[in-house]
Amino acid sequence: MKSLSKAKVLKLIETRRGLAGQNMALIDLSGLDLSHLNFEKTILSEATLTGANLTSANLKEVDFTGADLKGVTFRLASLREAVFTGANVLDADFWGADLSKAVMTGILRIRQAKFDGANLSGANLSGLDLREAANLNQARLDGVNLSQAILVEAVLENVPMTGANLYGADLTKVRMTHVKLGSADLQEAIFKDADLQSAYMNRSNARNADFSGADLTGADLQDMDLTGAKFVRANLTSANMRNSDLTNADMRGVNLSGTVLYGAKFVNVRGVLIRGSDQGEIGSKDGEVRES
Repeated sequence: MKSLSKAKVLKLIETRRGLAGQNMALIDLSGLDLSHLNFEKTILSEATLTGANLTSANLKEVDFTGADLKGVTFRLASLREAVFTGANVLDADFWGADLSKAVMTGILRIRQAKFDGANLSGANLSGLDLREAANLNQARLDGVNLSQAILVEAVLENVPMTGANLYGADLTKVRMTHVKLGSADLQEAIFKDADLQSAYMNRSNARNADFSGADLTGADLQDMDLTGAKFVRANLTSANMRNSDLTNADMRGVNLSGTVLYGAKFVNVRGVLIRGSDQGEIGSKDGEVRES
């Protein structure tokens, strides 16, 4: 399909119809008020929309590959399954936008982008460096793919992230109090010095994850696979680790005051002495920790 001319597109914008499904690749719509318009399935690859207003626009399945979206306002826009590969979203505002199942891998610039209250459920943000993006408070991240992403010092407090993929992600010093992270893939993720107070991680897979120095006070860590995980100097005060597998975990210097360990599997665990064990500092006879 041949790309429309700018004159043709401006005419369609004026009539507020006929924009959906069009090819607008390479077009320059910077600074325009495009709010509430229907661009569903439109091709905007390598387009320039810097500073444009797309508030409440229908942008479902739009192709923004390689587009310049610097400073664009996407507040409350519908961006379900939109593609942002190679795009520049520097300082873009996605407040309250629906980005569910959007593809955001390979975004070139994301610094200062705002995702507060956005729906990123099922979106693919794998490998992104989100260190300088605005906080994700009140965003919805159920099923999001953040594998290998960098989220150092990110704010994810009270965020729903059930079934999220954080495999190998760097969450050093992240603030995730009360986060809902059940049934998630946390394998090899880095949570060093993170604030995970009252976090819910029930049934998540955190094999070889690093929680060194993290504050897990009151966290729900039941039924988790924590094989090979590191908890060096972590605070697990009043945490619930019932029925979790801590085989080969490193718990040197950990605070287990009030921690629930009933049914937890302690085999070859470093740094923990379980009273009544005949395996040195490892656990009970069958490798299970039981309440007395």
